[in-house]
Amino acid sequence: MQVNKMTQRAATALIATLASTAAFALTPGSGAWVKESATYGTPNLQDAYVYVPSNANPQVINGKRALMLSLHGCGQTASGNVTNKKFNWESVAEQYGMVVIAPTVPSGTSSTRTSSGCWDWFGANHNRTSRDAVPLIKLIDAVKARANLDIDPNQIYISGLSSGAAETHVLGCSFPDYFAGVVPNAAPALGSASTDIFSDPVRTAQQVADTCKAINGNQYNSYFNTQIFANVYGSNDAIVKPSHNVRNRDGMKILYGANTSGGTVTVSGGGTADIWKDANGKVRISNMVVSGMSHAWPAGSGGSGGGTYVDYTHVNYPSYIVPWIFANNLRVGGGGTTTTTTAGSTTSTTSTTTTTVAATCYSASNYAHVQAGRAHLVISTGRAAANGSNQDMGLYNTFQMTTLKMTGSNYYVIGTCP
Repeated sequence: MQVNKMTQRAATALIATLASTAAFALTPGSGAWVKESATYGTPNLQDAYVYVPSNANPQVINGKRALMLSLHGCGQTASGNVTNKKFNWESVAEQYGMVVIAPTVPSGTSSTRTSSGCWDWFGANHNRTSRDAVPLIKLIDAVKARANLDIDPNQIYISGLSSGAAETHVLGCSFPDYFAGVVPNAAPALGSASTDIFSDPVRTAQQVADTCKAINGNQYNSYFNTQIFANVYGSNDAIVKPSHNVRNRDGMKILYGANTSGGTVTVSGGGTADIWKDANGKVRISNMVVSGMSHAWPAGSGGSGGGTYVDYTHVNYPSYIVPWIFANNLRVGGGGTTTTTTAGSTTSTTSTTTTTVAATCYSASNYAHVQAGRAHLVISTGRAAANGSNQDMGLYNTFQMTTLKMTGSNYYVIGTCP
């Protein structure tokens, strides 16, 4: 891994705590990228590839697999730039049992696509039922429904480069109920016009936060309470100005209430990430700049195969971000707290410790949960919802059984307990 040793030890220790002392046996996959036969609606994806790890005993959380949707940038394709070690997902996928999906943007231009080969990311006119969100969500639904994969719906993540990063941010905001973690790489500020990327962003941080809520219809905003965000970009990016990434970070800080500094983490290959926590001390944001890198996906030395806008000389970002999202996922483990101490005036990390508090779990009927104050009744639907996360638990009665995991003061998520 490219992460500095102290950070690596901390992340490994936390994931070991969240998982079991023994690995979980899962149905092994082919350990190869397999092309999907469907195109998933209109607009139709040109193609999509799915990687299911061959490791039957990976390091997973709660015995379930995570799922990562990985979106390429403009002028790229899944097979030409993401799969077969180009984005370098394979080794971490095998280690952590993570399924990876790599689709190719629908062909042709449209009123909502700037050019062929780019995701239709631009502007603030997004919702849950149009544009490229349609085939991408259908693709996720199809893969997570496959019983042999054992995918945990609370461990679904999305990442992407450039226009794929912008689409990552759009989908993370449109579908916060789907995505526990959002990982854009060199993304324009959310809601930007296509021509805004070469100069400092015209969108304010507050506009980023407001747009993120608006494009899901303001109906799913409670899920932002348990979502995490991590962006990465090169200091020498001449296509999307680096300040756009900072603006996205600041907008998500507003949205998450993540205004407490968690210090910095340094990663070999030139990466420096500033970490941000919410009022509960939970890590919510990682904002990494890679010194000397241009506009590219940071695959690191473990990647191979060429491809445009892929960097093999700096940070191995998959080896940083997968342990980070596993350690800080608020929907399965309650998230970690990270404290970083910096020596003198340097930016190097000298001490990083990560801890997690075992979640308290309650298994009971929805009626009992409401009576105990762990959930509440939604009068208009007759259904119960978990306090804090507002996750739908099903009908409010004595027959519907649910396991709730307390991850904060009067904050509960639906989950399983070891």
